[in-house]
Amino acid sequence: MPLTPADVHNITFRKAALGKRGYDADEVDALREEVTQEMIRLLEERESLEEQVRRAGPDDETGKDLSVVSDELNRALRAREKAEREADALQRRLEQARRAGPPPAPAQAPAPEVNEQVLAMAQHTAEQHVLDADQESGQVLADAREQSERLVQQARSTALDIEQDALRRDGEAVMQLNDRRSALQHEIAELTEFAEHYRAGLADDVRHHGEF
Repeated sequence: MPLTPADVHNITFRKAALGKRGYDADEVDALREEVTQEMIRLLEERESLEEQVRRAGPDDETGKDLSVVSDELNRALRAREKAEREADALQRRLEQARRAGPPPAPAQAPAPEVNEQVLAMAQHTAEQHVLDADQESGQVLADAREQSERLVQQARSTALDIEQDALRRDGEAVMQLNDRRSALQHEIAELTEFAEHYRAGLADDVRHHGEF
């Protein structure tokens, strides 16, 4: 059964018989108190490290990085929604232009040839407007999708880097805590062994001197 600080503190020794050699009682008590306090300190430090290991998690810096990634994703989504609304508006203008058709011919024209020229020009202009609107809406939508996909990919890549870095830092911290805890356990074991040997040695010495 491991030796506890209370065991060390409560150790009692018989005084040497009158005229017999023995250890100084004050020095024995002082050493016993020092050993007790050191064991208490090591045990408390081990408990503190174990609590840190249990509660180890992403640090504040990681939380800030993840917040930045979340903001970037939200901005990308808003930009895509805005671009889609603009593309829809252009599409509606395109449909309206198609339904409207060429403008009506003038009520009074100086000559049939002039009317035909005006009609042809109006038809060409209307078709050109429709074509331009169609191309513009398609380009806006394509650009918006490309930008949105690029931002989302960048945000995902950043989030993955942050996650991997956080896991690496957390793993290193846990390993350090575990190493420190193992070292403390080793120190406690050595101190316990020392206290047990010390107690046994004192008891043997008391018995040895008591026989004389």
